[in-house]
Amino acid sequence: MDSGGLVPGTTRRTATAKRFQDSARAWPRVPGHEVVGRIDALGSGVQGWAVGQRVGVGFLGGFCGYCEFCRDGNLVSCRNQEYTGIRHDGGYAFDTLFNKRDYGAAEKFWSPNYIQHSAHIPPGRDGLFNLVKTLPPTLKYEHGTIVADGEFVIIHGRFSGFLSVNWIAADILRINDGVLLEHWDVIQGEATKKQSKSGLPIFGDRFPL
Repeated sequence: MDSGGLVPGTTRRTATAKRFQDSARAWPRVPGHEVVGRIDALGSGVQGWAVGQRVGVGFLGGFCGYCEFCRDGNLVSCRNQEYTGIRHDGGYAFDTLFNKRDYGAAEKFWSPNYIQHSAHIPPGRDGLFNLVKTLPPTLKYEHGTIVADGEFVIIHGRFSGFLSVNWIAADILRINDGVLLEHWDVIQGEATKKQSKSGLPIFGDRFPL
């Protein structure tokens, strides 16, 4: 599970998303399945749910209703399934904040008592959000490898489009009940092929242009 689906967590399902790209679907796609959040609003006629209630969205994002499996009531085996994070956007806190700049939605992912250890970011949730607001709209965040151990998650990612040299970061997060509580980071500039003594890129499978 993707640590509540709120940070870029790579599972086998998420990692296979690229194999499902096709011209009939919008791409790029926000990955992440098994998303957890709270209800913002209810449509007319909705019963049994309440605003503020904690809910989750599973990997199966829909079914066709007409294949032989659906007609037999076996929706999980639908031949035309819509997958969360593949056919529909998943839910990641970093994408919500850094790429979409949706501060209202991001507040639900970051604790109001968020503890910040980074040397580059002012204290607390407000310090992080206010910093992002000062950055140019060209800022882009991409995640790579993710490692999780209990309530701690380490994300290898790239921040680009706001400095002359991209930042490659190892973000360390403490998470509880799907909410980001504490953060540390290790950051270095992205090396070019000429600068890399190993001869290999430090993020992804290619060097920056």
